[in-house]
Amino acid sequence: MKPFKTYDEQIDKLSDVGLLPKYINTPTGPNINGPVQITIHNPLKKDVTERAIRMHALQHSKAYVIELLQTYGYYNIINQYNKPFLSDNGYIDDIDFFKLYSVQQVDTRIKNLIFYPILQIEQRLKTCMAYEFAKAYGPFDGDSIINYQEPYLNSNNYTHSLKTKDHKLKHILLIDRLEKLYKDTTYKPFNHYRAAHGHIPIWIFINKLTFGEMLHFYEVLKIQNNISSFFNLTPSQLRTCMLFLNQVRNDCAHFSSFINQDYPMLKKDLPLLVDFITNYNLNSQKQITNIFRLLIVFKYLLPSNPYYSFIQAVDKDVFSMIYSEYIPVISEYMQGILMAPTQKSYKDKLNFLLTK
Repeated sequence: MKPFKTYDEQIDKLSDVGLLPKYINTPTGPNINGPVQITIHNPLKKDVTERAIRMHALQHSKAYVIELLQTYGYYNIINQYNKPFLSDNGYIDDIDFFKLYSVQQVDTRIKNLIFYPILQIEQRLKTCMAYEFAKAYGPFDGDSIINYQEPYLNSNNYTHSLKTKDHKLKHILLIDRLEKLYKDTTYKPFNHYRAAHGHIPIWIFINKLTFGEMLHFYEVLKIQNNISSFFNLTPSQLRTCMLFLNQVRNDCAHFSSFINQDYPMLKKDLPLLVDFITNYNLNSQKQITNIFRLLIVFKYLLPSNPYYSFIQAVDKDVFSMIYSEYIPVISEYMQGILMAPTQKSYKDKLNFLLTK
């Protein structure tokens, strides 16, 4: 069992494992509450390690550490990012609390950048699905509102062969969920369409679905090819892209890590994925880091102008930043996990994706 620990106890634990100094009770210097420049007075020219310097400088950082723990939580700074910096004997010498915090901050910057394009894609997918569904199943001019059944609540419009691991029919589970959503009386667009038109068309109803519900809706559609072809994908290729994005979206929304997360594999025959693996002499997509797999998915699902803007933003705010703001150990780690061992290397990859 994991017992509760106060912030002071959390700091004691961080001090015990060497991520923070043993704090003195009576401060003799200024409090550290942000980035600082350190000037070392060492008239005897004694050998002083970089770690010793940092630990000495951090003697007055306790108030700031507590603020960060109160804001982000111990787990979200330490446990989500510490695995690459652990050895058999604990943490490596060149790591400390603020270096782990810097990894968390870079990851947060990436998640902030990628979240809005994912929302754009979500809306684009919903719009495409609603358009193709309505084109296939209505409502059409001349349909009577008397005894009208919404096409998305009609089991005849879904494939009946797919089952869950516990052998439940997926289309039945979907319709049960859609019927519950349909009864919602708090959603203003639903109330307007019920009052003005006597029903809720799919292009209004689909906005109420979560990304996961939209994915389940797509999985049981008979018209998947009509949707996937809009994105120049096969039905199964689009499905794996959506599975990948759904988990990334959830991690962005719920403060989980992105850079070191294990995400579902994309379809192996995805053309841009194949080209990327071939061009960079990789053995499989497992060697492609999350940011570049995401960029491959975005290439298919985002319009060209937003995709170009996103490439520029991720270059400026992530890749360029890890080279311009050097942090020992952390910068090397970020260059590796972002598949950017050199500036030329990552720029070449970004240009490759832009021009394909």
